[in-house]
Amino acid sequence: MTYLIILIVTVLGLVFGEDAKVVIPKWARRLVIMASQKLPEKDREQFEEEWLSALNETETYSGKIRHGLGLFFVGAPRINRQLTGQTLYMTTYKRVFDIVFALISLLTLMPFIMIVAAVLVASREPVLIREPVVGKGGRKFGMFRLSRPPNMEGGCLAIRRFLDFTGFYETPQLLNVLRGDMSMVGPAIMRPKTVRVLGIEDSVCFKLLPGLIPPPGFSMRVRRLQNIRDGKYVRELAHAWEETAERYLRQQTFRRDLVACFESVSALFPRSK
Repeated sequence: MTYLIILIVTVLGLVFGEDAKVVIPKWARRLVIMASQKLPEKDREQFEEEWLSALNETETYSGKIRHGLGLFFVGAPRINRQLTGQTLYMTTYKRVFDIVFALISLLTLMPFIMIVAAVLVASREPVLIREPVVGKGGRKFGMFRLSRPPNMEGGCLAIRRFLDFTGFYETPQLLNVLRGDMSMVGPAIMRPKTVRVLGIEDSVCFKLLPGLIPPPGFSMRVRRLQNIRDGKYVRELAHAWEETAERYLRQQTFRRDLVACFESVSALFPRSK
């Protein structure tokens, strides 16, 4: 770390010359402010003032850079975990898990996706469609999915039945996972109409990224909340969805996410009675 700081200060000195005396403190201050943005909103101002005060008291340029980088990459994430009760997996490794698992899944399923895409093109149907859904923090985004070709007969009809049974139409949601709109494992995806009808805009559910796969023990039927027919039935499902989301918010672990992924795969191959 020390050698890295020396290298950064040397490069900045060579690039900016005399201006480095102004640039280095300015960049260090920006790093401190960016680090404070990682904390809960109610605690940001207090920590930002303390960190900036410590930065002003640091005399050397290398010390200022070390102070800014240390807070941004180590100090702020650690304090954030302490304040929110989150684990390192929740704040860092879960995103790594999402990217790795999504890439592996896309590469594995790519031949099948190409076959379905060819059928859709032959049927003169759009391959991908984007459906508006509600994500973390109530933010709306376009969820990718494969369109369903109409009037399929013979072998094509069998293909459609297989796709409906496996939920293969949802495969392009892996792109949403890579973009950071969704997670591999998380609460059910909600349509704006469902959120509006149920009045759950401020629910704990929206503290998490919606998941392509539900958490372990989470009923798959809850993922069909958008099919609003009977109000009482939907509200009961919404209550169960919220309880599960609140429990998962506190119990996110690599093991639970891995179990959820394998459960979703094993569900496609029901045991014979």
